[in-house]
Amino acid sequence: DIVNFRLENLQLYSFKDYAVWLSYVSHFFIEGLEIDSSSAGVVRGKRGLFIDHAIEPHVSEVIYENINYGIYLSHVHRGVFSLLTGAHADYVSDANVSVHIDNTYRSHFSDIVSEYWNTIGMEVLASEDNTFKGITSRHVKGHLLTVYDSSRNKFIGGVLSDVNDKNALQYAVYCSGTSIGNVFESLNLMNARYGFYESGSADYNIVTRCYFSGNTDPVRTCGSNTKIYQNVGYITESSGTATVANGEYIAHGIDSSLNIGQSNSTVQITSYTTTYDGVPVVVGCNFVNATHIQVSAYWVNGTAITDDAIQVWWSVEYTG
Repeated sequence: DIVNFRLENLQLYSFKDYAVWLSYVSHFFIEGLEIDSSSAGVVRGKRGLFIDHAIEPHVSEVIYENINYGIYLSHVHRGVFSLLTGAHADYVSDANVSVHIDNTYRSHFSDIVSEYWNTIGMEVLASEDNTFKGITSRHVKGHLLTVYDSSRNKFIGGVLSDVNDKNALQYAVYCSGTSIGNVFESLNLMNARYGFYESGSADYNIVTRCYFSGNTDPVRTCGSNTKIYQNVGYITESSGTATVANGEYIAHGIDSSLNIGQSNSTVQITSYTTTYDGVPVVVGCNFVNATHIQVSAYWVNGTAITDDAIQVWWSVEYTG
């Protein structure tokens, strides 16, 4: 094993296979790499920065382009990676995957940019307990972010936008296999076939505080315990106040694709008007559908209140 070394300010051009290949290494620093494998405009390199079986690597300020796999990490423990940039001005033949991560644990990634790649912006496979902050993946012909057989990872903040073809199966986030308990928070998920797509045995994942825009379909989940809440552009819960009579409708604003009904939602209605004309008031919900709830308002003697005079607070939540 190789330990305690540093690579700084290297420019690696026109190589055939690997720019940097490190295997069975620990406690090292890499800073300031420029990697470009092209020769006469043709991609030749297989891997830019390849790290395999590493403990506590610290890698920052790596710029790479024109390569089959830009960053390739396998069996990494407790690494720190920041300022990794694989950005092309346009699509380049054979420049397929910007960042590949597999069997990696308890590592921290921040400020990673992937633009104009042919297959995947970032893929995270069979990895657990990692944190990703500030991930940008744009203009990719496949998935912007793939998470497969990976659990308890956190993806916080970033822009996943603009697949090459929204009509193809190209997603902003593709979460599949046995991917359990991942958190996707404060991400811009835009201009893809699906903003978030879950399949296989994926479950117990959380998508929250994200911004959805321009997707053909915002969300598709398969896990019965996966939670989608407090997002913009894909509303799964809503609340408000209104002044109503018996039988009036209130538009709840839940995303219409969820097809809200009695079997997949929770509705609460509370009356701010406790008495009307001196008689106690009882309110409730007659039914809920994809667009509205219908409020009931009665005096306690069973007489319907026909005046628009009962102030209520209401909430609707999609429960799946």
